[in-house]
Amino acid sequence: MPAHTALHRNSPPAPHAAPSRNRSLSLMLSLALSAVIAVFALLHTTWTYVLATSEIHELLDRRLQEVAARVSDDMTRAIDPLYLYRDASDGIVIQIWLGAPKRTLHPDSDRIAIGREAPPGLSTQTVDQERWRVYSEHGPNWTINVAQREASRKRIAKDAAIASATPALVMMPLAWLAIFVTVRRALRRVGALGERAARLDIGRLEALPTDKVPRELLPLVQSINLMITRLSQSLRVEKKFIADAAHELRSPLTSLQIQADNLGRTLSDPDSLREYNALQQVIARSTRMVSQLLRLARADAPLERASSQPVAIRDVVPDVIEMHLPRAAAHGIDLGVEQLEDLQVRANLADVRTALSNLVDNALKYTPDGGTVDLRAYREQGLGCIEVRDTGNGVAPEALPRVFDRFFRADVHGTEGSGLGLAIVKAIAERYGGDASIDNRGDAPSGVIARVRFPLAHR
Repeated sequence: MPAHTALHRNSPPAPHAAPSRNRSLSLMLSLALSAVIAVFALLHTTWTYVLATSEIHELLDRRLQEVAARVSDDMTRAIDPLYLYRDASDGIVIQIWLGAPKRTLHPDSDRIAIGREAPPGLSTQTVDQERWRVYSEHGPNWTINVAQREASRKRIAKDAAIASATPALVMMPLAWLAIFVTVRRALRRVGALGERAARLDIGRLEALPTDKVPRELLPLVQSINLMITRLSQSLRVEKKFIADAAHELRSPLTSLQIQADNLGRTLSDPDSLREYNALQQVIARSTRMVSQLLRLARADAPLERASSQPVAIRDVVPDVIEMHLPRAAAHGIDLGVEQLEDLQVRANLADVRTALSNLVDNALKYTPDGGTVDLRAYREQGLGCIEVRDTGNGVAPEALPRVFDRFFRADVHGTEGSGLGLAIVKAIAERYGGDASIDNRGDAPSGVIARVRFPLAHR
């Protein structure tokens, strides 16, 4: 028996999933809410800035009035004519006229000349090409001007408005972060439902949980559960029909084979013998089909606890290779073992042998003369993995998702088969909590990699 001595301990890399073009609901909600918050925050900031500016100007006007009021209280006690000028902080200037003093008594180039002619109350005056906000109060023989530079007022109002609007701007990034975290937490349940739905398979059709599901998503989840229920019922009917049909057809085919054998002993004419051989091929093909249907029915049957036991892969692989070696040698196919780790899986010996035999049979069927079929057995993610690699033509990418469907055949060249071999492999693997997969090879010009995995047995 040919065998390969080169052993590769590393398991093959998993195929890269195609990038999804679907946008994240969490991201879309986060961006939409963040945009709304940003718009309202900007509007609030603008409104706060305008409102604060207006209020600061009003406050500064009241301040001018209060200063003028305090000064006017002392004017009733003043007797001598005078002129006072004071340049206070924040650009405020106070001018007082009592009697009729001449301003030339206090010449000062830095002093401004608002004049006694300013109208009573608040007004805006331009002095030496500079705008001033002036509050003027007139008495019987006195005049008070309290003025403030418009530039100073604008600076004060701007600083106060910015101080009022800054908290809203600072809170925006925190609000975005809170939105992102809240949306992610709210949609975590949806993500868990999606992951559970993605794990649904023909062998594991379980209803999705409806507890803690958002009210808006409850109709969708209930519709999915209804679809799962209907699909489960259809599958049960299909499995029962397959099992019943296999059992009912087995006896007639056996009787037909016996009668055909008896008929063959009486034939001598070449044409009759040719027709007889064709009949034998049809009977053999039908018998194989019924046999596969029975195996599929057994794989679909509920697993009995006592039927699962440790199975040594080192014992199964040589038996399967020896079974298929004559067929491989007849076509010049190099059938051998590339890697064989010491594994024990929790399953049934006959089922493991059937699953591996079907994979090897499928590989030999689609590998051209002179090709190669290699077997590998190794540990992968806590499971015992048995892998069959061939150098056939591969499988069309659009057919890969359906290769394990019952009665589906991806071959376009008319290779003989029932389309049940891989379905049996998958049913057996899932019966024991494992899985099966097929991918086109990326390390060779053509061919496929077929894997079946079973839970490891605890030693």
